[in-house]
Amino acid sequence: MKTEHLNDWLALAANFGVILGIGFLVYELQQANTIAQGEARDRNSAAIFDISQAIAENERLVALTVKLRQATPELSETEHELARRLAAMYVSQWGKLVIQNSTGLLPESSLSFGQAGIAATFDQYPGLAPHLAEYLSYRGVTAGTTNPVWRVVWTEISARGDAG
Repeated sequence: MKTEHLNDWLALAANFGVILGIGFLVYELQQANTIAQGEARDRNSAAIFDISQAIAENERLVALTVKLRQATPELSETEHELARRLAAMYVSQWGKLVIQNSTGLLPESSLSFGQAGIAATFDQYPGLAPHLAEYLSYRGVTAGTTNPVWRVVWTEISARGDAG
């Protein structure tokens, strides 16, 4: 009888240990997810800063962005090429949001902040819209996308009449 009683207590202690271990594992996973989300936000902020810094450090890009503040700027062939490269930089940044969103590493608040940043980019540089449309089309991202990031980009492009 004492052996049975001892076995019952040992089984109870073992089960408690398993439950405690599972609880600890859940806590560790939540902590790792929180860290990953924070790192994703930091990378997004750094990428936005990098684009701004690249523009600020290059006189040709500064001159181009001044022109791109107009809806239909007159651009030289070199400026068109620079605008294509600038569009690629923005699409690359927004693509990171797409990946983070699809993997669950982008909290809803960060997604909303990123979407607002996309709209602000179009508000600031409406002349960039046709270059973004061209680059996205080239990359196979169509206006019919259901992705929440690309959908905002295409909505902004369409609002400027450049959904070509």
